[in-house]
Amino acid sequence: MTAGACFQVDNVVYGNFAISTLPATTVLFFNTNMVGGIDHIQLSFGSTWHNGTTYHWSYELAIATGAPLGTIITGLDADFDQTVGGASVLDKATNPASDTPIHMVKNGATLQAGSITGTTFGAGITDLTIAEKLKDRGTIANVTNTVSVYNPPQNPPIPEPATLMLFGAGLAGLGSLRRRWKKA
Repeated sequence: MTAGACFQVDNVVYGNFAISTLPATTVLFFNTNMVGGIDHIQLSFGSTWHNGTTYHWSYELAIATGAPLGTIITGLDADFDQTVGGASVLDKATNPASDTPIHMVKNGATLQAGSITGTTFGAGITDLTIAEKLKDRGTIANVTNTVSVYNPPQNPPIPEPATLMLFGAGLAGLGSLRRRWKKA
């Protein structure tokens, strides 16, 4: 990935990646799923991570230009795949801040008690910076973030009063013609 690279997935644009401490083999994967007007967009950082290393990276995401009016970011969930090993720790901070910062501890594949895997945001969030820190103490395959984006229902346009008046006049004219035909 080069500096300044941006990716658009559905109504979200990802960019400003600062990934210099990630392994050179890191690959980005995107996946989307829509449930009831909420887009769940996953971004996974797949790599060969190195046990005993601490990684830092960040990126930004924003609602794309042209997205339906009222589209907002509502939440962030996180996970990382670890098959074996000691306690690896994943921390995520966001700007603007979420209700609760994400802090996950896995010992092998088991999520440890007290871990926080998801967070929500207040109304009106349309752009977000995510900063991540991973302390690798095991065999990790990837780190995944799922951003939840609310897409408001798109209602058909409401006719203007002049259009309704013209339609009503046409119906009245048809009614008048029908009465004339009945008399004849």
